[in-house]
Amino acid sequence: MSTADLEIKVRPMSFMDLEAVFSIDKEIRAAGKTSATYKDFTTQQVLGAEIDKSASAKRSSKLEVAKLVDLGIVAEHQGKICGFVLGRQTYIAERDIEEGEIAIMGVHPDYQGKLVATELIDRICNLFRSRGVHRVRIGLDPSDKELQAFFERFDFRSQPIVYYNKNL
Repeated sequence: MSTADLEIKVRPMSFMDLEAVFSIDKEIRAAGKTSATYKDFTTQQVLGAEIDKSASAKRSSKLEVAKLVDLGIVAEHQGKICGFVLGRQTYIAERDIEEGEIAIMGVHPDYQGKLVATELIDRICNLFRSRGVHRVRIGLDPSDKELQAFFERFDFRSQPIVYYNKNL
């Protein structure tokens, strides 16, 4: 079954979609379908905020979330969000280039294997291309062979650079 059979609509994400995106992330985790890459990585960590519906919500926090939402794409089926991808556009000073980064992607367990993720990746790559970005990257766990194979189908290739991090 393809996304055409499901009548999937893919569109830019809005701030109002955040609750549904967080909900999908929780559903994926509850179903145990989290890839090794994202097992300890949640949409709330990527966005850096919880949804705060109170009047006392900090404006600066909402603005930071809005910057990432600008590079978010959602997939809908019958008006209900069934998948998302969040990205960032960054400037790499050492190489004097703009680069796109896919931060996290999720598809509701009921829609996995139905080309929703394919539509989301195509759309975010097109969004980056329309902004003059010619390189998109994603960080993947080296043991996550399934997700590596998925991205290789889109011509993503591993790089010989290994990043080391230190938590402070």
